[in-house]
Amino acid sequence: MKPSLKLELTMPSNIKLLPLIGNLVETFISNVRDEFGNIDLDDLAFKIDLALTEATANAMKHGNKGKEDLPVKIKMEFFNDELQIDVSDCGEGFRSEKLHVDIEDIPENQDSGRGLYIIKQLMDEVTYSYENGQYRFQMTKKIRST
Repeated sequence: MKPSLKLELTMPSNIKLLPLIGNLVETFISNVRDEFGNIDLDDLAFKIDLALTEATANAMKHGNKGKEDLPVKIKMEFFNDELQIDVSDCGEGFRSEKLHVDIEDIPENQDSGRGLYIIKQLMDEVTYSYENGQYRFQMTKKIRST
């Protein structure tokens, strides 16, 4: 199936660029606004922005180890009733069992580790794979009109 809108972005692993994610999400959603039906677009944009920012930050920090010469690729595609988002990096990857994180297992004084939990709460599906020399984190958000 061909997406009705597709956006791809490649950026260096520079944490200072993370605020651009919100603009990217707002622009993307405004371009498919008519296809969403009767839903709260501000709430959707907030959830997508937060999940995508967390996934991109993880790719930059943990995947590419902050090496600015290593790219992070973002792809967003809208299909009929769902938004698919891929974040790819060139790093070493992480153990896929981390996708099954339980918030209760994260110590309160630990500064990191909540990003995957947050993403899983905001998105409907989350998968992780290795393809063509890159680690790919895919998130899917089902779009349901009220």
